[in-house]
Amino acid sequence: MKASITRTISNANINQTGQSAPPFGDAPFDGQILNPHVEQFASFFFAGELVKIVQKNGAWWPSKHAQTIGNALAQHRHVVCGKQVFDLATGLGVLGILAKKLGARHVDASEYKQEFLDAAKFNANLNGVDFRDMFLEDWLNFSPKTLYDLMIANPPFFDVTDPNRRTYIDQTIRNAPRFLRTGGELLLIHSSMAGFAETEQQLDDAGFHFEIIASDRGLFREAYFSSEAGFIEYCRRHKGFDLVDDLPIEELRVYLCTLTALAKISHEPSGSAPVATSVEELMFVTA
Repeated sequence: MKASITRTISNANINQTGQSAPPFGDAPFDGQILNPHVEQFASFFFAGELVKIVQKNGAWWPSKHAQTIGNALAQHRHVVCGKQVFDLATGLGVLGILAKKLGARHVDASEYKQEFLDAAKFNANLNGVDFRDMFLEDWLNFSPKTLYDLMIANPPFFDVTDPNRRTYIDQTIRNAPRFLRTGGELLLIHSSMAGFAETEQQLDDAGFHFEIIASDRGLFREAYFSSEAGFIEYCRRHKGFDLVDDLPIEELRVYLCTLTALAKISHEPSGSAPVATSVEELMFVTA
């Protein structure tokens, strides 16, 4: 498979920069595919903050993407400290646990399998923290019980069943305003393989002000080599990756996206009043 994909890269009509790339962070099992059905233990360090994780119930280890957004969160503690946080598709719970250890007031989490929620709860207990609420839901296809200060999102974009491989990215940007208060923030990790320009345009259209608070570059994840059709599709994306010594290198960006007041009102259901979650918002809504 890799040899075939390497030929695909070599034959792809893509603008490659050939810049040098540093190694990719502190992944304890970087470059390996582990069996998610075998319980294993690892410690993850995010800017000095320790999170202990047991892999269980079929959930996968935190990817390079999860570690990059985790490092960004730990380096920008003000984003999470004292906040109500929603950890979308928590997996083993690592980012929600990190948020709680960094000082989040409350952390809620969601997953589409109960076994994953059980694994996240187990790992939270292992780290001496807890989730306030855990929702068994399919991505953002539900109505939140409360509005959040921060949503953490690491949407899949490669091995997805939908013909639109950006579907979870698109859904996240489109639906996040329903989960956030005015001035709330979406912390989003994104790969060059999925197209930065398209995402940034969607964020702008959805009423987010955004900034890139972290970036990194590194070798492709092993999972990218599991689908040749998907790989070929992304090879055709302009500037989706670089080649360094014939090795494919992706760029990761962490976006901090702030929801504007006008955007929040535009996402309210027709005929309903905006929900005020602070004195400032109450003054805005009733003005």
